[in-house]
Parts: sequence; C-alpha cells; structure tokens
Amino acid sequence: MKLTICLIEDDRRINNAAKKILKLNGYEVITISRMIDFTERLVHSKADVIVIDSDFTKDHLDEVIKEACTIVSKEFLLLLGREQRDNIPCITKPINYSKFLVSITEITRDCWSEKHGPFTFLVRENEVIYNNQTIKLTNKEFQILKIIASAKDYATRKDILNGIWGVGSAYETRTVDMHIKSLRRKLPDPNIIETRYGKGYCCRRPINLSKLK
Repeated sequence: MKLTICLIEDDRRINNAAKKILKLNGYEVITISRMIDFTERLVHSKADVIVIDSDFTKDHLDEVIKEACTIVSKEFLLLLGREQRDNIPCITKPINYSKFLVSITEITRDCWSEKHGPFTFLVRENEVIYNNQTIKLTNKEFQILKIIASAKDYATRKDILNGIWGVGSAYETRTVDMHIKSLRRKLPDPNIIETRYGKGYCCRRPINLSKLK
C-alpha cells in the first residue's frame, strides 16, 4: 500500500517538482491549489502526510493547520515557506528537493510497511524483507531499491538521481552505479536487481510458469 502525500500549494512549478520526486519514491500525491475547495478536497484526500505552503495559505495558516489536524496528527505535517508554527518541520524557499524528500521520509518513518515487487519495505527502520530475510540498508540504498522496485518497467539512472537528489542535481550517473553495487552486495540474491543496458535498472520478474506450458 502506497502512502499518500497531500500538497497544499498553488505554485505549479513546486507542485510539479514535488510530485515528480515523491512519485519516483513510491508515494501517491494529491495537490490542492485553490482555497475555495480546500476543505472538501482535504477531507477526501485520505492523506498520510500533509504539506502546507505558508505563503499560499497566508493569513489562514492557523485555520489550515487546524483543519489538517482533523485528518492527520501534527507529526505528519510539513510546512513550506517562511512561517513556522508549533514546532512543525519547515522547509524554506527556494526548496531543496533532496532535503524535502528527506523530511518526508523522516515523517513517514512512523507509518506502516510498503510492498513493492518482491520486497517489503520497513520505512521506519530502513530495512527490507526479501525471502523472509530482513536486510538493513543505508538511507540511500533503501531509497534506490524502492524506486527500482516500484517502477512499472525499469528505473533510469536519471530517475534515481532525480528521485533522491532532486531535479538538476550535480551528481553523476556513476554515483548511482556505486550505490547499486553496494546494494547488490547486501542482498542475498544480487541478481534480483537487473541491469537494462542503455536503459537503467529493474527488479527481476518471477517466471510465469503458465506461459511455459
């Protein structure tokens, strides 16, 4: 089951960048960009984490936070902008999307596990379960494996770079390759991560035995 992030933000560029990095990391994303339908959309969002742009909400920030707390508890809120409230984590602008993702990951550590492909991801512990074996990973290895395992077909190196370090990152593709190499060493079956030459990485799919008959 994917976790849902609700973005209360009217800046299309921020919404697009935030949605891209969150979806690459296996989250569902809902955006609310108009205050006129804020309450109705928030109630139906079924959000696990709510991100609030304080510049967008302006004088209504306290009301928006109060309304958001009817959906999730305060520890599952994140603010964007200059205003701070009640020790809620806050990211200033311009947004560093790598730090944004780290904040979302830290907030969701108290949420349940997620299943992607052959792996069960224990978000709180940076651990995965594979073939009934629990494997401890670094934060970056955990995120990379999650992007690969949740990809519909395969994840390109650019997908991984954008998903972890943000769009326009100065990091190079060999950074991804180094993390993949380290990740494979920790997995009981290193070949579960397949290289699609010239494309990227994917998880090996189980053989459909019915097609072999």
